[in-house]
Amino acid sequence: MSQVPAQVIPHDRDGYATGLPPGGIVAARCWQAGIPLVTLGLVDDASPNAFTFGRTRRSAHVWVSRGLLERLDERELEAVITTRSATSSTGISCWPACSSASTLARSAACRSRSAAA
Repeated sequence: MSQVPAQVIPHDRDGYATGLPPGGIVAARCWQAGIPLVTLGLVDDASPNAFTFGRTRRSAHVWVSRGLLERLDERELEAVITTRSATSSTGISCWPACSSASTLARSAACRSRSAAA
């Protein structure tokens, strides 16, 4: 199984050591869900992507690509990260999803495709 390399963002109980939007977004979702901060990583790749993996809520990892950061504004990033992380491929929910988030994520994806065309 291949691994996706990412720069793991250090954190303490108060938040992530980054000024990038995903740090605040992921921290807020963890606090709302009442779980410790998950491992947050930034993938140096131009493809817009965000995904989660892990065996439990406490071992969850959230990876966000540079391409996603470059294409979406903070509100769109929040929608994508929240929706993507609500249910990981292992069926583990990092935190509850918001229905409005999935609508915004679809809208952001459509705009990104339109802009690329």
